[in-house]
Amino acid sequence: MNKIAVVDLSWIMHRYRYAYADLSCKISGKTIPTGHIYGAYIFIKNLSSKYKKVILAVDSNPTLRKEILPSYKSNRIREVKDEFRDYNIHQDTEEVLAICTSFENVYYIKEDGYEADDIIGTLIKGADEDWDFYFHDDDILQNIGEYNLCVSYGKELIIGEIFDRKEHIKEKYELDLNYLPLLWKVIKGDSGDCIPIGIERFPTKILKELCCDERLNSNEVSFETCVEILKSYKSYTGKFNELIKGLNPGSALYKKLEINYKLVKPMYLEKIKRRKMPGNIKNIFLKYNIRNV
Repeated sequence: MNKIAVVDLSWIMHRYRYAYADLSCKISGKTIPTGHIYGAYIFIKNLSSKYKKVILAVDSNPTLRKEILPSYKSNRIREVKDEFRDYNIHQDTEEVLAICTSFENVYYIKEDGYEADDIIGTLIKGADEDWDFYFHDDDILQNIGEYNLCVSYGKELIIGEIFDRKEHIKEKYELDLNYLPLLWKVIKGDSGDCIPIGIERFPTKILKELCCDERLNSNEVSFETCVEILKSYKSYTGKFNELIKGLNPGSALYKKLEINYKLVKPMYLEKIKRRKMPGNIKNIFLKYNIRNV
């Protein structure tokens, strides 16, 4: 009960929108889904009884990354076969926040231009083993710190167990590290976020070696350091050798990698403020026809 939980609220809402796809209600004659509201509330209710404090990290829309790359996350439309395919669950975020922060020990953090990932990353910088983080985006694993990763969830809204992030990184990326060096996504890109590949057909074997460079073991790795690591590698052959030799400011490749760096690097906030969302809880439950909570 002395621990603190941090939750990516958007992910939880999306998870339970589909886990409870059969839940709905009518508002002004129109049927809308309500699984994301019910699921998020029950999940946070369960967390609030097990943690000293629960903090909900909330996405801002639009984010600063959209200014860097307009197509960023433009493919985040899930293919579902139900009548609510076009329903934007984020329009219910304020109501979800109101009912979740009605618990005395639950708060939320939202900052204009920043994603929940950035808020979580900022909190990780000052975290220790008494902090558990609930999220699904591997970008967060680029943050270096002492924290617990929780990813085990079921439809039954079970909170889940502590997950070994080092084991996860080794299994998925074959890196023997407890963080994911941001150089990985700078070069590999991220199709899930519409981030293009930085260097086409770059050998994964070489990238793994580069990611073990101790200069990447920091939350404040600069783009210049990433370039230095690329250029200092001695075993490039053929076209990659020529490509890296031409990696200088002003080159097309340099600019492309710099954009990827800005997209994947966590944007740490200097100040964050915990908040409560006011709202009439009883009226919200009535509005969405949520009972027995």
